[in-house]
Amino acid sequence: APNRERLVTQHFEFLRLSQPWLPAANEPIEYRGPRPARYNPDSGALVVPGGVSSEFSYDVKSREVIPTEKDLDAIPSLADVAPGRYTDLPSDMPHLAEITQIARQLTRGAQTPYRKVLALQNYLRNPRYFTYREDVAAGNAADDVLQFLTVSRAGYCEQFATSMAVLLRTLGIPARVAVGFTPGIIQRRQGKSTILRVTTNQAHAWVEVLFPKYGWLPFEPTPTRFNAIAAPYAFPIPASTGSSSATSPEVCRLPLAGQPFAE
Repeated sequence: APNRERLVTQHFEFLRLSQPWLPAANEPIEYRGPRPARYNPDSGALVVPGGVSSEFSYDVKSREVIPTEKDLDAIPSLADVAPGRYTDLPSDMPHLAEITQIARQLTRGAQTPYRKVLALQNYLRNPRYFTYREDVAAGNAADDVLQFLTVSRAGYCEQFATSMAVLLRTLGIPARVAVGFTPGIIQRRQGKSTILRVTTNQAHAWVEVLFPKYGWLPFEPTPTRFNAIAAPYAFPIPASTGSSSATSPEVCRLPLAGQPFAE
């Protein structure tokens, strides 16, 4: 099947939020709001210089392209698609050799960068090896990553996303940890539109990988989490089973207060 392209229209209203970055589906092509905004093609972010505060509202139109497995399998290398900061790791990073070896072992046999990304995502999601738990200490340093991968094997989205991004970077794959929110709770449906309420209870971290033509694509290493938009490529249905191995959607809570600030 060919990749899916659609035009997405969004309206956002902030109840309590102060930050320069504006949520928007990728890739925003039209913005209407009370203050000028600019699109940063490098980061894929829509930004208001100086930031915004409470009771800010705006409208965005985005051209959303969802690639298929075949589309991403056709990309033989990601070596030159991003600035070095998206593949760089500190040269004196503790345990870098051990973490690199883990990444190579887990992706042995993967023929394309896309298949390597899937191999790492699916390993971290596998309940045979890892457990989702919120009662673990926060930490994303090199010591924490190796401890998570080899000893504790338990955590919430911060540990899963950070570990996957580090593993990918050791392989030269441009990756970053994105922090944002799950879609939120449906308040009501209005014609063809859906009104969602998003609070800090929906705070979440995931991994994004930069692919040429498609930009930053999200992947979901956290067990119990599922990204419906990314499903065609991040959770491909195995031909032999006819059903997806993805688990049902649940909330991955970051250690933030549950205060509503966006709708």
